[in-house]
Amino acid sequence: MRVWIALPIAMILFITSWFVYFNPDFVDDVIENSTNGDDSDESYTLNVQSNENWLVLVIDFQDKRSNTGNDLETAETLIHGENGVSNYLTEMAAGKSTFNFEFHTDVLNAEFAVADYGVDVDGVRDAGTESSGGANGLAIEAITQASNNGVNWGNFDLNSDKIVDRLLILHTGGVQEDGGNSNELWSHFGHLENELTFNGSLIKTYAMAGLKSNVGTIAHEMLHSFGAADLYAVHDELPQDNWKGVGDFDIMASGNWAENSLGESRPVLPMAATMNLMGIDRYEEILLDEIGSNNEVKYELKPMSDSGTAYRVELSDNEFLWLEYRQQSGLDSELPGSGLLVSIEDKDVGNISLNNVNRDSENPYLKIVEADGNSGLITGSNSGESSDLFVNGSKLGNEGFEIRERYGELVSWSVEIENMTDERIILNFKTGELPIISVVAYNSEFLDGEPFHIDIEAQENCNLNAELFSDDSRILRLDSELKIGENEVYGVWDNPRNSDSGQIFGILKCGETTQLNVKFNWKSIGNRIDTDFYEGTIHYEEVSELVIPLEFEGNLSRTYQLEFVGPLERIATSPNKVTLSPGDELIITIDPQGLLSPGMYARGHIVLHDGLYEHGIEVVLQSEFIEGQSFFSKYVGSPGQLIAISLALGGLWFLLSITNTNKTEIKSEEELEENVPVDIYY
Repeated sequence: MRVWIALPIAMILFITSWFVYFNPDFVDDVIENSTNGDDSDESYTLNVQSNENWLVLVIDFQDKRSNTGNDLETAETLIHGENGVSNYLTEMAAGKSTFNFEFHTDVLNAEFAVADYGVDVDGVRDAGTESSGGANGLAIEAITQASNNGVNWGNFDLNSDKIVDRLLILHTGGVQEDGGNSNELWSHFGHLENELTFNGSLIKTYAMAGLKSNVGTIAHEMLHSFGAADLYAVHDELPQDNWKGVGDFDIMASGNWAENSLGESRPVLPMAATMNLMGIDRYEEILLDEIGSNNEVKYELKPMSDSGTAYRVELSDNEFLWLEYRQQSGLDSELPGSGLLVSIEDKDVGNISLNNVNRDSENPYLKIVEADGNSGLITGSNSGESSDLFVNGSKLGNEGFEIRERYGELVSWSVEIENMTDERIILNFKTGELPIISVVAYNSEFLDGEPFHIDIEAQENCNLNAELFSDDSRILRLDSELKIGENEVYGVWDNPRNSDSGQIFGILKCGETTQLNVKFNWKSIGNRIDTDFYEGTIHYEEVSELVIPLEFEGNLSRTYQLEFVGPLERIATSPNKVTLSPGDELIITIDPQGLLSPGMYARGHIVLHDGLYEHGIEVVLQSEFIEGQSFFSKYVGSPGQLIAISLALGGLWFLLSITNTNKTEIKSEEELEENVPVDIYY
């Protein structure tokens, strides 16, 4: 090759190789993004639209072939029956949305038997056999066959973003959640591990249930597609108690199992907070600033089962109290009772997009304020009862049943049920003197020697003073000149602590004017973890240990509950509880279970819990691109570095291909004479 061609190309390849080798993360990120997609795509959902179009696919199994006519009829009855899914969704949306269902005309045929898709492996539901791909593989088969049969996927893209939004798959097998065995499928809302594209439409998610599922279960899984989250303790490893979540008061908890006296499925409505998550506008705000101090306002609530509207009051930033009339009528006919349902939603808890919220009774995302005060839902002694609802004459707020926001501040208002009939509830909402200060941050956990600290926001300048009392017979004094805005306030104890936990209570004043009635929980702890990110490599098929170095505050030990979130959850098999001290490393067992291939990334979070404390470590793992950790693999341990070496070899090839076209060949006289043509004379 001519030098003026080969040399520039070789130089470009060498320079590119040098850049890629010493910046492998750039290429690795490109490969990761093209392979795994954006993390946010893992949780793709779309709120309820005014016109809803759903595709329904029915699929059978190799060992349970379908009676096509009967199975399609069963599917249509589940959806369009008198008390079917379509009627449920229409009433849930209070007539503001229309729901259309298109049934694929043929029953699709899965390649394998039910157990091949549904078998649980090492605690992973529906992991399935390697050849079937489990529940995800069944979904891919159904989608692919339907596409080959001419489905117009664009009909189910509701917001014109080229993504299919609504897909329900019903199979002919048994369902594990309703008495089935461990070889049968759990009904679920899932994300395809490998997204599919047909005719320009991208398919990411699906809802799956069985023809033997009840209406409540099918609707429950479909509601995930709208953005609803499970409101029971969906992660089995957390909590360590019998927490029932919101129980029988919401279809996203145990309300999907509600039945009438004949044993027919009659799922209850979602609570108002769940409706809000799904984009269903069925509430109004109660704004304290508009009501003002020392005022009264009356509100009327109709039953939610009669297209009623709920009310919401802000308690603190991202924390709300919900008021809704739930009556045993219509879709709510199988509720535990009738009355005012009061709940508290804390949007700072958990992760809605990862369906990881009501996992811990000590730190819930959504909880029922139980009017009877017996904490039956918290302890698990029941899943909801009529006495949990407030009725005629009930009071709550700063009178009657106390309501405190997340930092322990007693609200400055009260709600009284003046009248309750089958048609409506009349509420009297009464404010006291609205405070000019509020607690905006408080850390309830203290290391040895760490001072008491709260953040207070002031609307006016305030000479803060308080004597707070601890149940271990200590006094905490707060004195600070607060300016308008957010202020850091530190307290001084009169004596050292003589217990490991307790409560602090008392009144915060500005000068001599009472502002806040507070009750703070506190707890002495051994350490806090500062590490928030870890990146490493793992073997793509062998069980291995992941050793994560940790940075600590504090000098003592502490016991944490471990939770794995995201794709990491499927390959991490460590114990649920660990005790860690400064200098310790967090050791996690990784079992790929056939889910990884060389060079593949697995991401997620390790969440460490201890009561109200929650700390997350983001984890990015790459399976070895080449097997083993040899000397060579240290230098070519990533796709980026392998690409760099390939570029360098390409540059070398171009250099070696350079030839000298001006070479002169020297021959002997004998050779010259032999080559002189006979017709040439000298």
